[in-house]
Amino acid sequence: MQIPERLKQPIKTLIIVAVFILVLSTLVPRCRELFSLHVRKQELQTQISELQQKQQELEQEKAAMNTPEATERIAREQLGMIKEGEKVLVEVESP
Repeated sequence: MQIPERLKQPIKTLIIVAVFILVLSTLVPRCRELFSLHVRKQELQTQISELQQKQQELEQEKAAMNTPEATERIAREQLGMIKEGEKVLVEVESP
């Protein structure tokens, strides 16, 4: 059985359209996912940069806290410790 000539062109067009729709239906979700992953990658890279900056700041703070002066300041201010022989003056407010 042969297809008449007048029907061959519409069938070819229909097949081309069907293939085109099939290709689009598989490509569009993939492109969306690719774009979404790209945006997420940029967000994560920004977060990594911020965390690396924070880590550097904390490393500097840690280095500053490992000095004898910092240890003494913390002992005096936060723990209320005094050196041997020192006298503590306490300010008393009058009523």
